[in-house]
Amino acid sequence: LVVNCGSSSVKCDLYDMKELPEAPVAPIWHARIEWKGKFDQPSLIVQDAFKGISAKNRRDGIRELLSYLEETCE
Repeated sequence: LVVNCGSSSVKCDLYDMKELPEAPVAPIWHARIEWKGKFDQPSLIVQDAFKGISAKNRRDGIRELLSYLEETCE
């Protein structure tokens, strides 16, 4: 799991690394949270799908992102 926190977004990629690859591999799951306009109005974009979230700060946004990851990748 790789998480990249930027100034107006959080990006997350999940990789299957059972074996060391010889070349870069594509993520098996990806998502991002974007804050556009007001910081308290984030949106979660997962695998090209859009989902509104209620996070009021980065910590809550990342919690929602990871919770969604857990739900979708069982």
